This record gives sequence, C-alpha cells and structure tokens, in this order.
Amino acid sequence: MFLHKWDAPIAPSQRTAESWEKIGWHRKKLFVVPNWIDFTQFKPYENMVIIRKKLGLSANAKIVLYVGRIVPEKGIEVLIRAFSKVAKDNSNVVLVLVGGVEHQYSLTLKKYYKELGLSSKQVIEVGITNKPENYFTAADIAVVPSIWDEPFGLSLLEAMACGTLSLVSSFGELPYIIGSENQDLVLPAGDIDALANSLIYWLSRPDKSQERGYKLYERAVKKFGHSDKVDVYEKIMLDASYQKQSAGRSGLNGKDSNPDWRTPLHGSPSAKRG
Repeated sequence: MFLHKWDAPIAPSQRTAESWEKIGWHRKKLFVVPNWIDFTQFKPYENMVIIRKKLGLSANAKIVLYVGRIVPEKGIEVLIRAFSKVAKDNSNVVLVLVGGVEHQYSLTLKKYYKELGLSSKQVIEVGITNKPENYFTAADIAVVPSIWDEPFGLSLLEAMACGTLSLVSSFGELPYIIGSENQDLVLPAGDIDALANSLIYWLSRPDKSQERGYKLYERAVKKFGHSDKVDVYEKIMLDASYQKQSAGRSGLNGKDSNPDWRTPLHGSPSAKRG
C-alpha cells in the first residue's frame, strides 16, 4: 500500500497519530511533533485602538473573531447563532469572520444573517488575509467552534500567541492546546447556548478577559515554541535518511541493521504530548 512508501510520517498530535495507525500506518514509523508558529509574527500588541483603526474597525466595539476556513465543519453556523443571541441585547458587538469561503456557502450564510436579523455592520466578512495577527490583536475574543475532530487547531495557537482570550469547542486537540488549567474556556461542541453565555460573560469582563488572554500567551510560548521542534524535525529527516542508506547498503529491504535508531528521538520532550 502507499502508506508504506513514506519513510518518516509526522503527525501534529497524538490523536492524529492514533487515527493514522487505525488506517494502516505502522505505529513505530509514526512521529508526533506539535505544530508551532512564528512568535515574532504572532505576539501581543499593546495599542488595540491603532490596530482597529488600521483595519477599519470600531475602536469602541466588542469584537468577536473567527479566523480559518469558513466551512460547515468549523462550526460557523453555531458561532453565528450564538453571536445573534449576544447581539440582541448589545448593539455594540461585532462578529468578524476572516478566511476563505466558497460562493454557495457564502449565500447560505447570508440567509442565516437575514433570518437572525444581523446586519452587515454586525457581521463583517473579511476574506483571506496574509496578516491574521492584526485581527487577533484587534479582537476581544477569538472563537474556534469546530464541530469536527480537529487534528490540531493552528488558529487557536495563533490567537493565544497574540494574547487574545479564546473560546474553543470540545472536539479534537483544542482542549489540549488550550490547557487543563483553562478548561472553563472549552465549550461542548455545537452548543449554541453555552457559547452565547460564555461570550456574554467574557465580553462584560474586559479586565479579566485580558488577564486570561495573557495566561494563554504564556502557555503558547512555553508549550509551543519552535526552536526545539525544528531540531526534532531535523533529527527525524537525518535518521530516516540514515536508515534508507543503511538498508540500501545491507540489502535488508528497508530494515535497518540497528533496530534502535529511533530511540533517541522518542526520548525527546518535543516528540511527546506535554
């Protein structure tokens, strides 16, 4: 099978590795290395007003943000319906959607806006941007409402790195990324009321929200810094190359004469879940 043609498959999470194993990958060939981001690009920005002015967003609005693919499995409709409940009693809240969306689904969403009484001033569709960090630093709250099994959740890590309070669904790796100490920010996937209530709670407590956002930033830096993971990737590639060359010389059809060649990597902290 094609699964066996890869020398060193790398999964972004233990959950993903387990799912690959179920479809035929050999467990001993799988490596787990969490994704990481550039912390020089994604970082807290002190003056939110300047960023909002640059983006054409209101300086006084309460901004709820989604960044990512705008598709049903990402829980967009859950977010929109939850936001509509918040907007009923607060005309100063704005939902900003950043990401690509297919034309047909865009039409579906517009029907939702009309059905829920949401105007174009309350829901702003930005489209794709190469500067998502600006939107993270401009937002009061970022939401990752996925209703599918997220293998990692890079946008969550980006939001955390910008010091933005983040609310996530209970699916996939999202609860792990946000941390056991932040499980009050994890909401049942697909639960509209739970998300609406959490948005109302945090939007009404800006000081507390900023404090928790900074805690998320600290976790992102501590758990998902990139330097050691680059070293791990390099080691994986070097070891895979060594095994292939060794197999070629020995004629062992892909079996290395040294069965413990992967052992040093398995002892690396970045090859495991923290």
